Amino acid sequence: LCADAAARARQVASAWNWACQNLPDWPGKLLTRSGRTDRYSFPLETYPPPFQQDVGRYADRLRGDDLDQIFSEDIFAEDGGNTAHFQRPLRPASIKNRLWLIRCAAGALVIMGFDQQQITSLRDLVHPLDRPETIIRFFLKRLGNGKPSPMTSRIAQTLLLLARDYCGFREAEVATLSTWLKRVKPAAPTGLTEKNTRRLRALMQPRARAML
Repeated sequence: LCADAAARARQVASAWNWACQNLPDWPGKLLTRSGRTDRYSFPLETYPPPFQQDVGRYADRLRGDDLDQIFSEDIFAEDGGNTAHFQRPLRPASIKNRLWLIRCAAGALVIMGFDQQQITSLRDLVHPLDRPETIIRFFLKRLGNGKPSPMTSRIAQTLLLLARDYCGFREAEVATLSTWLKRVKPAAPTGLTEKNTRRLRALMQPRARAML
């Protein structure tokens, strides 16, 4: 009887496996943890090759392998666009997470009825602005019942970074996406989260304290 039974099952499996590996007399064998359900993203290979290639170029930039970026001129200035920010290399884990968020954003657009085969570049996720709005609305309804949530905030931030740093959007468009991000970002917690409160309460039990 808990709010997230699947998460609790993964926690129990992790604790059991730790005991199997660290306690010599622990009975039983290692358990297989069930993975988290990914309901919003589709494999990159299901998108058109141009989109896959653009994601690859973006990944190169995140890794710091796009040397042309160092010497590129302001290619957006003539159109009145915004100068794309120089991307400093990210850690592999951060890059993996960023690319997953991109797939989630693209998946949301597809689920909402947009033709997957028409998504041929990262720009297609953020232009025109009704597309990032559709993506953010999708996660607002699915994850927060219309209220801000951490995942929605991360999606909105990813769209903002794409528009500003990779697609070179105009300042007015960047400002709009920045405003949306602020509105879907949850307020900073003022105390312990419910999850941490439960964990501390469990540690206060006599048996748990004796084991410490």
